[in-house]
Amino acid sequence: MRRSVSLVLIILSVLFWPQISAAGNFKFGGGVGFVMANENAEGGFSYNGYFIYQMDNMFSFITSVGRYGTNTIYRRLSQGGYSRLSDGDYSLLLIEASVLIRKQRQGLQPYIGGGAGYYITEHGLSTEAKTWLATYHLQLEEEIDDILSVHLIIGFMVPVTTQVSVDANFKYVFLKPTLHGTLTDLDTSEKYYRTEQIDLGVKGLSVGISLVF
Repeated sequence: MRRSVSLVLIILSVLFWPQISAAGNFKFGGGVGFVMANENAEGGFSYNGYFIYQMDNMFSFITSVGRYGTNTIYRRLSQGGYSRLSDGDYSLLLIEASVLIRKQRQGLQPYIGGGAGYYITEHGLSTEAKTWLATYHLQLEEEIDDILSVHLIIGFMVPVTTQVSVDANFKYVFLKPTLHGTLTDLDTSEKYYRTEQIDLGVKGLSVGISLVF
């Protein structure tokens, strides 16, 4: 799926490249939103800041830094291939780069695009998981891999003035961080190892405002 998305973006860039103009402007802005629930997790919130280079024709290039959280998985003991170790709250620090293709016209300007990002996952165990560990005299050490992944965006922008724009979008991030857990039996010192790939599949809605400088 990720390769297919990347191929589509490359093809679109090649097709529209002759229409790219060197003229454009720089913007900075920020946005807030929420992460929708999916089959693996409850929803949460999001916020980010971004820097935009908007060309005079159809292309915009965006660099974004922000956070997705709290995306909660709970009561997953031996369900669907997941263990109790996957319970808890997930927060994602992100650095993303995106390319948008927008429809130029007065008023509402729809756009579509995508890109790639670097995601750092933070995980806080649920109360149930902590109780389970204490009941069986287990100590947990865990590590979650940072990952590179891709995302898709669809939305629209509304120029309020020549200096200010408002936008709203839906973003899907293909996100499956891997959790590595080491369980130590406090009575025997025996160690057990568990590796799980957690499908967070972030679906987010957000609104933002940007300023020309």
